[in-house]
Amino acid sequence: MNHNSSTPAIPLWDSSAGATAQVAPDCADIWRIRFPQPPDSVETLASILSADEHCRAAKFAFPSNRAQYTVIHGALRILLGSIMGQQPSTIAFDVSENGKPRAISMLDTPRFSLSHTKDMGLLAISPRAEIGVDVEFQRLDFPCMEIAKRFFSMEESRCLKALPADIQCAAFFAAWVRKEAWLKAQGASLGVLRQLNVGMGKSFRDGTLLAGDGAASDFPTIWLQDLDVAPGYAGAVALEEPVNSFTPRLRCLDWQAGSRYG
Repeated sequence: MNHNSSTPAIPLWDSSAGATAQVAPDCADIWRIRFPQPPDSVETLASILSADEHCRAAKFAFPSNRAQYTVIHGALRILLGSIMGQQPSTIAFDVSENGKPRAISMLDTPRFSLSHTKDMGLLAISPRAEIGVDVEFQRLDFPCMEIAKRFFSMEESRCLKALPADIQCAAFFAAWVRKEAWLKAQGASLGVLRQLNVGMGKSFRDGTLLAGDGAASDFPTIWLQDLDVAPGYAGAVALEEPVNSFTPRLRCLDWQAGSRYG
């Protein structure tokens, strides 16, 4: 298996014009958000955030990071509001028993996951399957081997170390976003990462995490998919499999100011 690929990366990002919310349990939407967004759009989205979200945004040291947080959380509110038939500003959130953020509703609300990095964000929405998404800017100066020693399985660390130096960075981030997406789908902690093999060993094939080191055989079955976000970025999405032979249908959409489900 190639060192940095799972199933072939999803390459197409379509306009969101006319998009309707998906309802089938095997479907999921991945929204790509490019930064920076126009200042008036940031201001509009800020107006629908909660007081708690404003406090969280204010904790970012740089204005660009505050704007990213505002945009991606505002976009989430707009999209969920379209699905739930609710004003975006009135949606309330809490966390599940395993620490995953969720919208509060009397109905079975969609599952979602957020991630943002340098100039890029991803927002994933699934009707019912637990979902996680991650995107990372591939920093060439990142201490890949040092982080791998802490959070990669022994097999993954060995495989990464054996690669030529000029492709170690890309291989590291390809594996890292899969791990982060898995964690977000499960609401798990960083402590389990060393028990997972997600792409540089024999345990990962055909989009499904089959096994890993240690207690990984006890983990729920997770479907993983690479995302071709943009040059210089690594992305992945993870969904919990409700049944065997689960192959979700992904739709990748570009979010713009005013995007919503029709």
